[in-house]
Amino acid sequence: MNFLRRRLSDSSFVANLPNGYMMDLQRPSSCTSSPVSPAMERRHPQPLSASSSSSGSSLFSSLSSAMKQTTQGASGMMEPPAPPTPIIQKPKILLVVDDAHTDWAKYFYGKKVNGEIEIRVEQAEFSELNLASYVTGGCMVDMQVMRNGAKVVRSFKPDFVLVRQHAYSMTLAEDYRSLVIGLQYGGLPSVNSLYSIYNFCSKPWVFSQLIKIFNSLGPEKFPLVEQTFFPNHKQMLTTPTFPVVVKMGHAHAGMGKTLALPHCTVHDFEQDISFNLSVASLRTSISGNWKANTGSAMLEQVAMTEKYKLWVDSCSEMFGGLDICAVKAVHSKDGRDYIIESGGPRLRIMVLNA
Repeated sequence: MNFLRRRLSDSSFVANLPNGYMMDLQRPSSCTSSPVSPAMERRHPQPLSASSSSSGSSLFSSLSSAMKQTTQGASGMMEPPAPPTPIIQKPKILLVVDDAHTDWAKYFYGKKVNGEIEIRVEQAEFSELNLASYVTGGCMVDMQVMRNGAKVVRSFKPDFVLVRQHAYSMTLAEDYRSLVIGLQYGGLPSVNSLYSIYNFCSKPWVFSQLIKIFNSLGPEKFPLVEQTFFPNHKQMLTTPTFPVVVKMGHAHAGMGKTLALPHCTVHDFEQDISFNLSVASLRTSISGNWKANTGSAMLEQVAMTEKYKLWVDSCSEMFGGLDICAVKAVHSKDGRDYIIESGGPRLRIMVLNA
């Protein structure tokens, strides 16, 4: 060892070594084999480095913090966790298109979607509505209605639509098909579907669907009334068999209908039958009017037979399916039934074709 110490202390020997060779031997030794004896180390302890001091203080700080939390928990001084903030969900807005004779808000009072979300009803007629629809923003509706003599103006974004009015009529300024298109443009769900409501705006178009059912089931199972369609009055060149009812294609509620009778001819139809899903009713005129929905009439509920059920089930498949479907027929004196009409949830039409 003394020989190695003398050689390493020789400057000429170290200078002839390759670069970097035995550099570790020239560094201060950090290993435990120090030339200083353990006794000397106990007499002259080495000072702590900065890193050792900081790690030691960090350790004591962590221990102190842990002891503090343990003490607070033991003494009951630890604060309880804050209760979670309740999530308040906005109510769903149901737009009902109907006149003011029926208060739809009372039927949905206290009702909730999935038992959690409240329902807010906004009711107005087509004539009181305006809207704007967007590709990504849905449909925004403006409503101006008269309530108790005061004008109420509101803007809202409906979540669902229930249509209980005719969207198209022969009456002047009662073509609201553009509003139906706007609701469909905004992607609003509806009962019935807005697609079917738009199709029901044309009565001849609906009757063409009944003809398809008639051709599929046959006259015995689906006795559709005989009817002739003319695109305009100039094409009415054939002579029909009397008596006959002449009506405008899109008229409803008894408007735009005329009964043509030859002399001394008695009208054979006295009753009309109406079916709405699982309910069937018979209406008999007692005022003598040829239209059973005009004047006084007696209404009675009749049994929903398999024959009537077949009519409703077949018509409910039109236009992609109807949630609510109605079928109307007339009952003649000879005991036969004739289907004259099918419609959605607002069927008020009495059409008579002999």
